[in-house]
Amino acid sequence: MTAAIIVFLTTVSTAHSAPKVDVEGPSSTDFGKHPAKDQQETLFKIKNTGDADLRITRVLKTCGGCAEIGISNMQIAPGEVSELKLKVVSSSLSGPYTKNFFIETNDPTQRYFKFTFTGDALPVAEIKPSAIIYAGRLEVGKAYRQSFQIIPAGKGTEFGEPVVESNYQVKAV
Repeated sequence: MTAAIIVFLTTVSTAHSAPKVDVEGPSSTDFGKHPAKDQQETLFKIKNTGDADLRITRVLKTCGGCAEIGISNMQIAPGEVSELKLKVVSSSLSGPYTKNFFIETNDPTQRYFKFTFTGDALPVAEIKPSAIIYAGRLEVGKAYRQSFQIIPAGKGTEFGEPVVESNYQVKAV
């Protein structure tokens, strides 16, 4: 007598609802050349392409105070869109820049989503020889002198009297 062993193979699949973060349109923007004193703004659209609510838990910036970010809706239903408004703070950047920021979400496959903004912020003035002056260790009672030029970047720019802040007596000319 022969015993027959019958094996049934079944594939069990369980479907779990999950949110999915996506972006409608580009996830980066280039502001091009612009005066550093002018605020730049753009709008990104975040879409939930999943089948459960997408929650934005926080925004992480790589540049500290250079940008303000506002989100119209921190919880996005499936198929819905939320607007993310980026404002580059005026006079916070100078020269060519590339900055990133991230949104943190409850998307199980992509917890962080990156956005990028670039541009070339043209300063109001050029400082020669450098915008940073390192005086080293100063001796008490000895004079320290450093000369520099402030050259307006555009016509019609006027500067007031120089102002110097110091813990010691300082004279600016």
